[in-house]
Amino acid sequence: MKKLICMTLFAAVLILTSCATAGAMVKTHIPNPDDSSAPLNKDEYIVLGTVSGTGYVIASDKEINSERKAASEGLRPAYDIILEGDTLRYGYLNDRAYPFQTAEEKAVANATYNMIETALFNGADAVVYVANRVSIIPVVNKDGSRNLFNPQSKITAKISGIAVKLRDRGTGIQPGTGEQENLDPATAIKMKKEAEKEAAAKTAAEAKASAEKAKAAQSAAAAKDNTTVSDTTTTQESQTSSAAAADTAQ
Repeated sequence: MKKLICMTLFAAVLILTSCATAGAMVKTHIPNPDDSSAPLNKDEYIVLGTVSGTGYVIASDKEINSERKAASEGLRPAYDIILEGDTLRYGYLNDRAYPFQTAEEKAVANATYNMIETALFNGADAVVYVANRVSIIPVVNKDGSRNLFNPQSKITAKISGIAVKLRDRGTGIQPGTGEQENLDPATAIKMKKEAEKEAAAKTAAEAKASAEKAKAAQSAAAAKDNTTVSDTTTTQESQTSSAAAADTAQ
């Protein structure tokens, strides 16, 4: 009997450990120079492309209203809350994270994580021109009614920005770090094609400028040769006229 109890307890411990591991929190961050005291100039980075991410959580209306009231009073959450939809994968710009987050902040952090992972996968050092949009929509039943005892709402966040590669590391901005998973291959391919297109356009422009410069040099040389020939012809004609005049005089 004791052996059976021990085996049961051991199995329970394994199950709990497995669940805890599966729900481990992951955090990552990347710089956003626009939101710092030293924003980047356009000649300090190379644009890789647009990156974005979405995330959502479902929270009770009571919790949402309570958090909003606390925020209006300058208060932060004093404990963590477990919400449906929360992936426990949080992304932050400029490593700005809080010990505990509101439901809205969790949705934004989930979306930011997805955006950052796509940016890092494509070799970005930072994300600029960041914008986010948050919507809160009431959760309804199939018949359109709401739960009277515990009404809930779905908080959806979408964040986007421009992934860039820094030219000058003297700005003091360091690249973000994080696991590179749950990426969007389509976005990666699109960004790669945009970068290749930009490089091809630059090469074509440089070739065109070089050809125009060479053509201008050839035109200038041809004009100079024509002037020399004209001067020589004029001199010869003058000498011929002088000789003819001398013969006539004799």
